[in-house]
Parts: sequence; C-alpha cells; structure tokens
Amino acid sequence: MENLNRTLYNIISSAHNFQREGKPADGALKAAVSLLDSMALDVFSHLQLASRDQQDHINDMCHSVKACQHEYQASKAIVAQNKASFESVVTEHTACRTDEVKAKDSVGQCTQMVQVSKMLERSACKALSDYEDSAGSERTHIQVVTRAPGESVKDYLNRITGHFCGSGSDCKGILCRWNEKDEMCTGARDNSTSEINKCNMRTQSYENQKISCNGVQKRMDDAACKYALFSKQACDNYKKCHAQTIKPYLMLKANARENEKARKKQWRVMMRMRCMLTLLLNEGYQPNDKALDECKSKPKESYNPKHLDLQFNCNLEPQLCTKATLYPGSDSYKTMLSNLPKDAPVQESNACGGLGEGVGDLLKKNMIPGAGEVIGSKNRGLTEDIYFFPQKCDFPDLQARRPTITRGVPNIKFPPWTDENHDAFAGRFKGYVQIRQPGVYKFWVESRAGSQVFINEQKVYKIELCRKERGGGIEGPVKLRLKEGFAKLRVELHANERPEKIQLKYQGPDTYNATMDVPIAVLFKITPSPVMVHARRNGAEKIQMVTGTCTCGFTVHTHLFSVYVDGIDMTSKVQGDINTWDEKKTLRFPCGADTLLAVSGADSDKGCKTGGFAMMCTSSDQQSPWQKYIADQTWKVFASTCADGTCSADNKKILNMPHGWYLPVFDDSRWPHATKGDTDKAQVVAGTPFDICGRNGPAWLFRSNIKAAL
Repeated sequence: MENLNRTLYNIISSAHNFQREGKPADGALKAAVSLLDSMALDVFSHLQLASRDQQDHINDMCHSVKACQHEYQASKAIVAQNKASFESVVTEHTACRTDEVKAKDSVGQCTQMVQVSKMLERSACKALSDYEDSAGSERTHIQVVTRAPGESVKDYLNRITGHFCGSGSDCKGILCRWNEKDEMCTGARDNSTSEINKCNMRTQSYENQKISCNGVQKRMDDAACKYALFSKQACDNYKKCHAQTIKPYLMLKANARENEKARKKQWRVMMRMRCMLTLLLNEGYQPNDKALDECKSKPKESYNPKHLDLQFNCNLEPQLCTKATLYPGSDSYKTMLSNLPKDAPVQESNACGGLGEGVGDLLKKNMIPGAGEVIGSKNRGLTEDIYFFPQKCDFPDLQARRPTITRGVPNIKFPPWTDENHDAFAGRFKGYVQIRQPGVYKFWVESRAGSQVFINEQKVYKIELCRKERGGGIEGPVKLRLKEGFAKLRVELHANERPEKIQLKYQGPDTYNATMDVPIAVLFKITPSPVMVHARRNGAEKIQMVTGTCTCGFTVHTHLFSVYVDGIDMTSKVQGDINTWDEKKTLRFPCGADTLLAVSGADSDKGCKTGGFAMMCTSSDQQSPWQKYIADQTWKVFASTCADGTCSADNKKILNMPHGWYLPVFDDSRWPHATKGDTDKAQVVAGTPFDICGRNGPAWLFRSNIKAAL
C-alpha cells in the first residue's frame, strides 16, 4: 500500500512539473496513471474477494456449530423413542403389579376358606369319633340287652330293635345316628380337600404373576438404563461438540474483525487514490491542488465500504439439554417403585452403569444393547483431516484451522492420499477401534513423521518430529487395559515432507499378542461426526471421497502455468516439459466424484483462434466418472489477458484473476462454460477430439465440472 501511495505522489509531482513547465503530459505519465488505476481496481477486487472468502470461512465455522445442534436434534429423536419405550413398560409394570395384588388377595381369601373348612372337618369328624367311642362300647349296651323280669319276648325284641335300628320314619337308632355323623364327617373332609385344591391353584397363579411382573420389571429397568444412557450420551456429545466448535469460531471472529477493519481502511485509501487519479484524467493531467485536497480530506462516511461488512449471524447460545433422572439407582426411580402397591413388593434393581462416565464411555464400553448400531458396519474406516502448511518441531494446534482435505479413509496406511504430493502437512485421523477380547493393549505408529496416538483421549504413544535434534523424543507405547466394545481413537501426525510410511500398529488379545497393522475390519467412524469440518463447493456440503487414482494426459497451446487438485498445487508433480506445448504432460492424483481439477494457461497469440487446452483422463476405478473423461464444454473458464501484454513462460500474471479461483470453495457459477477451440494443435497432442478455450482473452483459468458428466 505504501508503494502505491508513493507512486501516486510521484505521478502528481510529475504532473506538477509538466504544469509548471507548460508542457503536456508525456506518454509515460499517462501510462503510469492508467497502470496505477488498474492496480487500484485489482486491489478493490482483492479486498472484495478476501472479504467474501473470510465470510465463507465464518459461515463454514457457523455451519460446524449448527451441525452440533442438528446432531443433537437427531439424537433427541432417538432419546424420545427410548423414553416412549420405557414409559410403555412402566405402564405395563404398574398394571402387572396391580393384578399381582388381586392375585394375592385371592390367595388370602382362599386361605381363610381352607381354615374354616378344616375347622368344620375337625368338628364333624370329632363328633363321629366321640359317638363311636360311646356307641361302640359293650358296656353301653349291657343294660339295654338285659331282659327285664316279666318282659315278654316280643316286647324285648321290639325294644332292642328300636334301640339299635330305630323305628318309623324318624330314625333315632344308634345306627342311624352313626350314619348321619359319618356322612357329615365325610362331607366336611371332601369340602376341605376341594378348598385346598382351589387355594393351591390360586397360590400357583399368584406365584406365576409375581414371576411375570419381575420379568416386566427387568425389562423396565433395562429400558430405563437404555433411555438414561442415550440421554446422557446425547447431552455429553452435544456439550463437547459445542465447546469444540465455538472456540475456533470465536477465535476466527476476533481475527476477522481485525481483518475487516484493515480491509475497510485499505478501501478508503484506494478510494481517495482513485478520486485523485480521476481528477488527473478529467483535468487533462493538470493537477488541481484544491480538488486533490478535497479527495484527501473527505470524511470516512464518503468512502464507507458497507459491502465489506462481515456478518456474524451464528446462534452461539447452547441448547438446553436435560438428562434423564429416572433410572435404577436414582432417588426418583426408588420413589417411583415405592409408590407401587405395598402388597406387590418389587425386586431389587441393579443400578445402571456408565452414567457417571465421561463422553464416549457408553460406546467404548459397549454397555447396552445397540451401542454398536450407533457406529454401524457401513461406517468402517476413519475420518481423515489433512492440512498443508510448514511444520515446526512441536505438534501444531489444529483447533482453529480448516483442513485442506476432509474425507473418509479405510485405515491409516501411508500414503493416506494417493497423489505424489510431498509438501509439508499435518494430519488427524478420528474414529473408533473395536476391541473384541478384553485385556491389555498397546498402540503405536511406525513412521519418521511426528506422531501421537490417543485412546479414549489418553495419550498412549508419542514420537517427536525433531527427535534427532532434541535427543529422545519417544514416549510409549503405554499399556492400556480395554474392555470389550469400542475405544475412541485419534492419531495426529505432521512432517515437512512425505515420509516413506505411516502405519498404525497394535498388540493385544485380539492379535494373540502379536504385532500387526490395525485392520479395516475393526475401525469405525462415528455417525454423524459432530465436529467434522465440511468442505463446500458452490455452497454444497460434501466430504471428498476418493474412489481411485486418475492419470490425465494434457497440454496447453502455448503455455501451461499451473495445475491444482482440490486446491492443492500439483504443478511440480506434472510429468513432462511444461514449457513446451507439443509434448503431452501427465499427472496422477486421487480422484472421486467430488474431485476438482483447476488449470491455468495461455496462448501467446490470438487465444481461441490459435491455441487451447486439451486433456483426457483415466481412472483405476472403472466406474468413476473420470474414466475416459475429456475436458469439454461443461468446464468453467475465466478468460483475460496477461498483465504485461503477451503471455509467456515469464509473463504468467493474468489480469483480474479471482482470488482463490482454484479452491473447491470458490463459487464459479458466474463463469461461462468453455468453448471449442478453432485449432487442432493441443488436441492432437492430448489425443482428444477437440480442445477448449475462453473467448474473452488468450489467458485462461479452467475449472472441471465432473458433476456434469454423471
């Protein structure tokens, strides 16, 4: 900015000199004014693009905050389902215990009936026994069978017969009375047996009801634990996600405010500069000091660039998250059970485990049925974040950085991306490792890169990048006892050039204590990942998924300037002489349905009439849209001219080149589609049926549009 100001005042000084000498401005002064005006316009464009790019960054960070909220809302739906299941079993258990009370009351009633029937049985049978003791004794009948003096035989026989057998319809003989008492004893005994049988049946029904209700209570306890655990997991994950995303957002906001202020200051300076340049042009390069002073002294409001205002509309207020309090072991659960009928006592409930643990313990311990379903077999592999920037000896803080690449990978086995890039980088791999056999495990990384391994947020291995210079620098691997289930895994690494290998190793019961690579079968991504950074292209969220390796052959008539893959400069990886157009260049890189290829180049003569760009690609994935893909009219193109006239290998600066034009996040929706060129020079070299170009100038910026090929 100081150089531009100095140039402006030199121009004004030269104009004053010509004015004092009474001479018209020469061509050099006019060219300087024109060039400075063009440079000012470039600065305006740069400031606008920088503001828009930072606004996109702010929106991306806000999206990460919102992703936590969306994740929590999805989790709440699962929690609500578990709550409904729990409440349904509570209703069933209450009804069951009520029926249990009824069954118990029925047993109590029948027990009383049995007691009454037994008492009647004892009374009737005792009466029979007492009568038999009396009537069955010989002494009792001696006087009766003794014939009285003067008693006739007939009277004697009638008296004896009446005494023993009775006479007439009213039988009062000894035998009749015995028969009556015997019938009463037998009837009372039969009635007692019947009541006992009935009561035994009711008692068995009551015992069965108790067993059934205890089973319902067990299901209720399990449902309560599952509901409480999912509720805790949802809240803990949201709180952690919110804390992890809001910190970089606030850091970015503070930095962005400073950048916004600086950009507005530059904008006002450039507006004053353009005001003065416009005066010179309008006054025929004759400076008017009063008017120039007015340009300098205009208040800030006159040059207020409101279009550079950044918008911070992100809702940072955390959502209210309430954990379940009704579960076995809690006071509220004990109160609920105590309110059930007293005559149907519940069995003792085992307290839920894991509710006092930290975030992720539910998954890593696999404490409830269905915990594995949260991870899912379709989500095998890890989430990979790659950052390209120079590395120092210490591990970098990646909290406030956006990854250049974010995608799913099957495992950590270098290279994690399949291109030939050897730039400095930092990487982070996140997910879960499944532990099938509990026991003591060790995890570590074999690589020359600086590496750290975390299991359940505990650092178990570290090897520093500058270990030779510092001496030592290796910690671990630490022995760690793990339970069956899913352990949280995070691996961080960094290097200033690509190492020969990076391999994640482990040893433990699952490997029969042998050392081996951690296999794909036990690596899982959590879904959805609450803090995953999303790349954006034209506003659409995506995670770049690599399905194969592409090999592209291409050339530009007459000059190739640069080649980018997903925003990474791959120009140095191009095989072939980039300074000649008649030799085919090749480039290998990882590719998938979301891969972006960006190419810049120029024709040194008349643009489309004499030159163009041609390319043909193949992919190791036969189903990939990159297989036999050619650069065609679906590509987007920005056409312009080179800054110092004719484009050449030494003159690669394209006028008005949009800032960040090669990035996946760049919005190319306003760019026109490429058109077919007028020559066959480039296409013959690349082996395509035609070449493409832009009609608005001989210097081109091309962006692939692979989606159009799907």
